[in-house]
Amino acid sequence: MEIFIKSNSNTIKVDFNFKVIIVLIVMTLTVTCCEFQNNEDITKKEFVGAVSNVVVQDVGNSGNPSDLKVSFDSAPNENEIASYQIFIVQTDEFVGFSIDHIISQGLEPAEIILTSGLNNDIRLAESTLDISGNALEPDESYFLYILSVSTDQSKGNSLSLNSNIFSYSDFTSPVTDICIKDIGNSNSHQDIYIEFSEPINRSAISGYKLLITENSFLLNQGLASNAPDSTFLYLEPGQLNYNIQIPETLKNIDGSIIRENQGYSVYLLSIADGVGANQNTLSEAVNFTIENTKYVQTISSQFEGNGGIVVAYKVFVYNLGSLSNPNGSGVKLIDPESGDINILLTPFSGATGGSAWGNGSYICTANRQIYFLDEQNRYDLFFSGPPLTLTTDLEVRSFTRFVADCSGIYTVAEGPTGFIELRDLYPKSELLTCPINLEFGYQNSAFIVNNRSKEIIYTGEFGMENAEFIELLTLPETIASITFSKSRNKLYAATEDGYIYEINYLSRTFEKVAGGPKIQDGVAELAGITRPYSIAVDEARNCLYFTDLSTQPASNGRVVLRKLGFERN
Repeated sequence: MEIFIKSNSNTIKVDFNFKVIIVLIVMTLTVTCCEFQNNEDITKKEFVGAVSNVVVQDVGNSGNPSDLKVSFDSAPNENEIASYQIFIVQTDEFVGFSIDHIISQGLEPAEIILTSGLNNDIRLAESTLDISGNALEPDESYFLYILSVSTDQSKGNSLSLNSNIFSYSDFTSPVTDICIKDIGNSNSHQDIYIEFSEPINRSAISGYKLLITENSFLLNQGLASNAPDSTFLYLEPGQLNYNIQIPETLKNIDGSIIRENQGYSVYLLSIADGVGANQNTLSEAVNFTIENTKYVQTISSQFEGNGGIVVAYKVFVYNLGSLSNPNGSGVKLIDPESGDINILLTPFSGATGGSAWGNGSYICTANRQIYFLDEQNRYDLFFSGPPLTLTTDLEVRSFTRFVADCSGIYTVAEGPTGFIELRDLYPKSELLTCPINLEFGYQNSAFIVNNRSKEIIYTGEFGMENAEFIELLTLPETIASITFSKSRNKLYAATEDGYIYEINYLSRTFEKVAGGPKIQDGVAELAGITRPYSIAVDEARNCLYFTDLSTQPASNGRVVLRKLGFERN
């Protein structure tokens, strides 16, 4: 078909196909104009307000979605909102989530909340589902959205921004505030105290396990839950705040003994009660090392005397002559645990030396008398003779008693007629200028300190006529007293400048192990050393004790008993 179109003076012939094309163009322009008009209507449409600050928290211990609390700020003009609808989306599905998605997919809300009297802190139901219709799973990650539904159909609904990522757990709450303090003096793991508080969400916890591992060992929940009995300490719940001393019987997770100078980690396992939670939870590791902290513990209150010391029958016997009155005083007993002082009324005049032996001790006095004091605190005069120049120390070896003073070293033994005699064993010599302190080591060895000297003299044949004395070593400070530890095979010396030295007499080396000003460890003030007078080892308690003329001026004669713990061998 042909069509003729007249334009001014010209006539145009158009075929039918051209006509169809023109019609299509006109229709397309009409539809496009309509779409522009519709879009203009949409942009002008009003929407109700959206809620803001949507936050979801796990605040319960039920092990299901009811543990989850939802909080948010209400939408503005809430009177225009009929309800809020909650939608929960797995984190890997939240991209593209929108109102169109809700409409196109016909999604059902997990929960509908009315605005009337709204409390913006709500708890989800135990049966809450996500947008796929699946129950919320423990430890699965989700987002939550809130849809504001309009009361007026002329206004559109509004969707909030997504909440924080959230999940709920079937695990117990972990302990998070573990604090470790070394406040003991035995230099073992019993010095370590563990402080912690129970978690806020603790209703599902039936107890705690305290476990210790070496730093290099990575403990997990499974190993902790099935640890052998000897490797954990069980703690009942409900104390809120705990301060636990590590017991002596507790072992490392591998069954080994906990040792000094080894790095360890402390863990606390929160045990599930099987109702509110079914999974135990392990705390983060907190590291510690048991070190010889060199802390010095004050045992007794101050008392008058020069502080000579003897260790015997679980009680410490002090042979005291007052600094202001050398011929006075006597013997005092001090309980090493409580520090209680028991004054014994004795005839001792200026007690200056002593030694433990058997079930008692020998006390040497300045007027050349030796007394024996038994475990019932009864005393007998053992020996009496002319006074020596300066009797300073008494030691017992086998059944022979030795006295050291500035005129030499004497032995006190039974004479041929059955009487006790004082024999000149080693007279004053070029090397033994004034021996004031005598201490025995192994076999026939002996250590001797010269008065007002820094040197220690040693002999390996003490008591023998051919004994050879040699100068062992010289310390930096003047020595006040020495003592020997048989269990450690070490010599210990207290110096007048306020330090304690550990001496390896075999290698002739020494190390300063304590001394200096008093320190503060955050729990109790532990005194330093001022002026030690006498020192003695207590093998049973793995420590040494010494008396300290701690007050100034020293002439007032005030003395305290102090203790220094050894590291374990």
